[in-house]
Amino acid sequence: MELTVQSITEFQMVLGFSKRDPGSEQGVPDLYCMTGFLPQIRIRTYFDLVHLNAQSIYLERTPGKLKSFLQGAALEPEQAQHFEMIFLPFYTNRSLILHDLYLADEKPDCSLGAEVEPIVDELGQLKMKDWSGKTGSADELVQYLRKEAEAGPAADFGPEYSVYGGYKSISFEPTGYFRVVQHDGRSWLVDPDGYAFYSKGLDVVAPQDGA
Repeated sequence: MELTVQSITEFQMVLGFSKRDPGSEQGVPDLYCMTGFLPQIRIRTYFDLVHLNAQSIYLERTPGKLKSFLQGAALEPEQAQHFEMIFLPFYTNRSLILHDLYLADEKPDCSLGAEVEPIVDELGQLKMKDWSGKTGSADELVQYLRKEAEAGPAADFGPEYSVYGGYKSISFEPTGYFRVVQHDGRSWLVDPDGYAFYSKGLDVVAPQDGA
């Protein structure tokens, strides 16, 4: 199944396949593919119907399409009586242009056109958005990092911890770099001074979570 889309804003959607017909009570599709697209770019992509067998989780990447994953129960192609495109809730309005959608025997050429311009700047920041704290230039970033480096030695997490917050009770060879160490069948995050540390942070915040 081939489709050409142009996401005007950030966009995620679900391609759903079900045994039910469009007139039936519709809940979660029997099998669905969660996917997304880079904004403001006309993107050619496809969903290989072989994946109706539900034997894959992460699907093929094509230029402009974000990581796509599959969930649900396997279907024979002839069982898929209903196809739908479901647009997920978001914190702001979103727009998508669907240029075409059809079945084909061959995979399409998904390369991006030569006219496509980068959507991020030299620092990897999205060009189409501004926010508080967005770095204005490479020079500004260098100055910020220098201040961080100067402030580093003054960090104090207590006598049991390194200047990076690592546990002094669990030590490895210091290398001057953050790295992963395999030891006694376990993987450890290790700071530049050679001390193991634990890292945690936000993963996903969705609009319906009330976060």
